[in-house]
Parts: sequence; structure tokens; C-alpha cells
Amino acid sequence: MLGVWSEVDILVNPFDSAAYARGGVLVRAMSTVGIAVRRPEAFVFAEDVTI
Repeated sequence: MLGVWSEVDILVNPFDSAAYARGGVLVRAMSTVGIAVRRPEAFVFAEDVTI
């Protein structure tokens, strides 16, 4: 579940040195949210998987 507590804030920074060097702008989107798992039994933890 996702509870949204505020609107999405979008901040644009055209003066960020890394983005400016590539000809772009830095865009940051932020929001305050809360999350919770409705059905935790739907998830499992696999301990015997090798990668």
C-alpha cells in the first residue's frame, strides 16, 4: 500500500555542473509517502539460491 502525504515537488537546477557539461539540466522530483505490505504472507525469503 502507498499513502501519499504531499504533492510531487519538482525542482529544476539548470546550473548543476555535471548536467551542464553534458548540455542538460538536473531535475529532481520528491514526494512524502508511507508504504506498508498488505499481505506479508505473499512474500518469501529464499536462502538456498546461489548466484
